[in-house]
Amino acid sequence: MATRVVKIYRGTIDLGCFLYTDMARRHTNNPKRRIAPQGELNEAQKEKLCETLRYVGSALHKRNPGNYGFHPPINPRPHKSLCDDMRLILLEEAQSLFEAGIKKGMVSTYRQDGVPKYVWSVDEFGEVYESKIGIDGFHGYRLNDDNESLMRSIVLSEWASR
Repeated sequence: MATRVVKIYRGTIDLGCFLYTDMARRHTNNPKRRIAPQGELNEAQKEKLCETLRYVGSALHKRNPGNYGFHPPINPRPHKSLCDDMRLILLEEAQSLFEAGIKKGMVSTYRQDGVPKYVWSVDEFGEVYESKIGIDGFHGYRLNDDNESLMRSIVLSEWASR
């Protein structure tokens, strides 16, 4: 007898003929998360973005406060992805990753007033991070292979080709 897979919000349950898997994976085709084609931004545009955009982080995506200076130091939400769930990432490294993403042109095609909604980068360990514009600057989080595998693979492929 074939097992039927039914997705529910969280948890895994095997009932013999039904296998309830954990949280449903995101398989969206969100146009705001499309990576700009290579060469869409020239060097002057990338430099201007590096000068004008700021990575500030968010306590909502932190387990370890590091040197971000948030008040309160951490405020993780259960539904938010953490940027430091694998290791501590200090502000200088996060800002460096953010700038590396801009310099590679790993920005979203969706922009408001020339400011991309997303910037993607990959660290030295091959972990993918997504930065998103917030109220006072960009904040970021790691794209987890469990629920963001498609976007993670797209970013890794684009990062390697640029």
